[in-house]
Amino acid sequence: MKNEMINNEMKKWKKTTTIVVGITFAWLTLNLTGFSIGNFRLVLSCFVDEPIDFAFWCVFAIGLYLFIFRDKIGRYFLLAFFAVGAFIQTAIYFRTPERIESYNNHFNNHGTHRLFPTSDTFIIKDTYHIFIDVLILASLICLTIFIVKGFKNRNQIKTKIKN
Repeated sequence: MKNEMINNEMKKWKKTTTIVVGITFAWLTLNLTGFSIGNFRLVLSCFVDEPIDFAFWCVFAIGLYLFIFRDKIGRYFLLAFFAVGAFIQTAIYFRTPERIESYNNHFNNHGTHRLFPTSDTFIIKDTYHIFIDVLILASLICLTIFIVKGFKNRNQIKTKIKN
């Protein structure tokens, strides 16, 4: 009975994590295609702007595939992917005034949507990148919980077998 509860809990967390990571993947896919409706431009296609983003998307696709079909490998692959992504996205906030001006000019020139106005003293990302930051954090949290619960549940099962 206890093993069944543990398995159900792990299935629930895998499903939750897959949904959150899947939403993050879908959102990042918008970076490949670009997304605009009328005068509203959420994001410009990376093929116009930053082709290297396609390589990151491919790595993410591999990680998502591994997580779904080989989660013992995929969970760590995605955890590392999101940790690197979080580091890169967080580092953007800590720029010199010259780099802040360059960042603001870059996204203002592309006319991407902003929830908040730009600042000369601190990076305030456009709408697309704010959501990326939130989704990366949510994915990291879900993956971490899934991995920790996996360790705890494995230890509970091992303890039960020994007794």
